[in-house]
Amino acid sequence: HKRDEQLRYMCFLPLAHILQRQVTVYCLSRGIGLGFLHKPDPSIMVEDMKILKADFAALVPRILTRFEAGIKGSLEKTSIQNTLVTNFLDAKQARLTTKGGPDKSLMNCLVFQRVLVDKIRDSLGLNNCDFIVTGSAPISPDTLLFLRSALDMGMRQGYGLTESFGGAAVSE
Repeated sequence: HKRDEQLRYMCFLPLAHILQRQVTVYCLSRGIGLGFLHKPDPSIMVEDMKILKADFAALVPRILTRFEAGIKGSLEKTSIQNTLVTNFLDAKQARLTTKGGPDKSLMNCLVFQRVLVDKIRDSLGLNNCDFIVTGSAPISPDTLLFLRSALDMGMRQGYGLTESFGGAAVSE
């Protein structure tokens, strides 16, 4: 966590959802500010994320696959741009699968962050976001790898059951 700053979290799921309950309890126990959608409509989530500037979020696979499709759709505008971006994302995904952890290379910090990653994160309202937690349903490992490389942030996947009061484990 960031020290000496008020952390913020966007509550996207309904409070009846066990993942949302657990994350909300964690946030309340740590003094993390909670933000809620101003309308119960997932289509305005990005709008609200841009206003709140959340430090982390818990999202379901359905939303993450929409993010993936939106990013891929916006990157397919020109062939030159698409080739460069595809090469960058392929290299980043290969690095993540072999080494793991955050990418602190000079190329990533000086070029790709400024040219691509910051723009993608800004378009989704994830500027301040350090990581995303996902749960409630299975998600494709390819989707997680793509989002992890395109957004250059941690992706944590939770496992649990409502019947056993929620989360049992979280993995990266």
